[in-house]
Amino acid sequence: MVRRTSTLTSLVPSATATKLVAISTIDFHSMAAIALRHSLFWLVVSSGILAGSYGTSQTPKPKPKSQSSTKEMDRPYLMINSAIPGGFVAATIVKDADSFVEVTANLGSQEIGKYKRKVESLVYDACDRDLQSSDFANLKSPDTFEPTMPTITFGRGIGNDVSTIQMRTFGLRDVPEKARPFLESSKKAIDYVRQSKLRVIQGTVQSTQAKFSTQDAIGFEITLTNVGSEAVSISNPLNGESPVTAVVVALSKLAGNEASPPEVIEVRKNELRFIQRDTPDQPQVAGAKIRLLAEASLSMLVKKPLYLKPGQYRATVVLHFVNMDSKDGSEISGKLSLQAESFLVEQ
Repeated sequence: MVRRTSTLTSLVPSATATKLVAISTIDFHSMAAIALRHSLFWLVVSSGILAGSYGTSQTPKPKPKSQSSTKEMDRPYLMINSAIPGGFVAATIVKDADSFVEVTANLGSQEIGKYKRKVESLVYDACDRDLQSSDFANLKSPDTFEPTMPTITFGRGIGNDVSTIQMRTFGLRDVPEKARPFLESSKKAIDYVRQSKLRVIQGTVQSTQAKFSTQDAIGFEITLTNVGSEAVSISNPLNGESPVTAVVVALSKLAGNEASPPEVIEVRKNELRFIQRDTPDQPQVAGAKIRLLAEASLSMLVKKPLYLKPGQYRATVVLHFVNMDSKDGSEISGKLSLQAESFLVEQ
């Protein structure tokens, strides 16, 4: 069992700087920390101090205090963080203001990244009504969780007052029935925000041949495209200092409508290379980091000697991007899974 204990740190805007202030020690599951990070980040962004780190590449200008700016800081917001296969989805849904979603593994499409869109009152109020109807104030999170249990955290807050933040965490299969309508409406709000891509990497993969011989090295061409409106930074899969295997191939042999359990194969760095394209928006590769401008693409070639037996095969290529801690907030981390068309291996 894992006890839900952690120390929270709040980003509190001031007139001249953003200060880190420890506010309390609260009993909550680690997924809640990610949900809280998003809500606290919005508090800083909405203050105008760090607007460039998430929403725009332009340097923000100080805003004079006014009634309207005070009103901005008093907006209610909802937090949702849910485990998904391979990662999580975290969202801060703000009433009548820019809202944020981060996805770190495939969620309905072959892409990961950050999304930003203004959420109108109609969308927000539908979620808020369902949260109120769940008797949220009386919901109680379990005291302990199994270490591998996928969880979901959700809650609410108001403006930059951290004392208003309330969160509950449950196992994905153990969410109280009366809270499920809120999860459905919040999913619609997340889908709404995801229609506006801010920093998002989308990927495709295809085998280099429709047919291979048993003696051929199997080849895959991977293309990554920044489909967001802002530049993104990702970890370089060819960087020798990466603490994790950057690329793996999950390979299954097909027999009619059945497939064998996938064999996971690591791709070594000498089996991976960049494909140079004659385009004006070439990716900027600097050691451990790759930077892609909006609409720019990056292609890589995997050549792996597998010496497979004859048959039809299906492959999924998984890329693992580690957190680069970019100062401008442009980094994307997570696992991107790319499904290739099946290919044939002949004698």
